[in-house]
Amino acid sequence: MVSITDGDTLVASVHGKNEIIRLLNIDTPETKDPNKPVECLGAQATSFLRGLLPVGSKIKLQYDVERKDKYDRTLAAVFTPGSTFASADIARAGFGTAVAIGKNTKFLPPVKDAEKEAKASARGLYDPSISCTLPAQVADVSDSLETATATSAGSTAAATSSLISVVTPTITTAKAAAEEQKRVEAAAKAQAEAAAAEAERIRDLPPVYVPPAPAPYVPPAQDTGGAYPGYNGPRCYAPDGKTWRTC
Repeated sequence: MVSITDGDTLVASVHGKNEIIRLLNIDTPETKDPNKPVECLGAQATSFLRGLLPVGSKIKLQYDVERKDKYDRTLAAVFTPGSTFASADIARAGFGTAVAIGKNTKFLPPVKDAEKEAKASARGLYDPSISCTLPAQVADVSDSLETATATSAGSTAAATSSLISVVTPTITTAKAAAEEQKRVEAAAKAQAEAAAAEAERIRDLPPVYVPPAPAPYVPPAQDTGGAYPGYNGPRCYAPDGKTWRTC
């Protein structure tokens, strides 16, 4: 059973327990961060995943090296009953970008290939006709520069002011997107390096000391009270000296 919470996150019942599943190797625009506005096409990415996996859908999960992220979400590749790889479908529609999550790169190649298809076909985040996308912002900057160049010398100052008002927020948004991508890549790299360092530390630990088993306890021989072992008092021998009895 499935319910969608974001473009790359869902809640599913796994062995009778609800788990938050973070889809492997896809990153969609943010919609849930209370400190940030909803990013370009974030709502559309969430709607796309809901269409791919309607509420109550049965899914198949496959795992990679790391099973949990720092938020204790389960990391898994999600497949529909028809074996459609959800992350690749999201990337192919242009609603997400391929990303390595820690050491989990097993399912990354098909997501990268789908992302290339989206770029080649100018879908979603790569569609210049959608005003909030990076290609559209770049096109706006180019158009503004051409307008400024064609403006007469007498109105250069006004045109420049107009250009700045258009270009500044566009460049800021583009820079923010680039910085966010760098942040995600840096975090993934740091996480991978930390995991490698921990594995190296564990390999270098000395073997665990196991003390030898103690020798079995052997009770001391009991003192019979005589000078010789087995002494039980004086003996009276028969005349032939071969047999005896206790006196």
